[in-house]
Amino acid sequence: MVTTLCPSRETLLEYSLGTLSGDERDALDSHLEGCPDCQAMIMTLDDANDTLIGRLRAPLRGCEKIANGSHKGLDKNIGLR
Repeated sequence: MVTTLCPSRETLLEYSLGTLSGDERDALDSHLEGCPDCQAMIMTLDDANDTLIGRLRAPLRGCEKIANGSHKGLDKNIGLR
């Protein structure tokens, strides 16, 4: 039985952020296909340092008005009128 060592947490984070080279990414793709432990680990990684991810998770300005039903006039605020 061939045993493959699991990559470090740092390497998994680099993978999730898309910063690994093509060869490294391909090797990790293959490893992840057969390693439920690494699959679980990658789902728990903190990508808070990734500014794109952070911005995508941030609420849009003005959405709180829509959420609480007070969106009248919102179109003026965003320049639609």
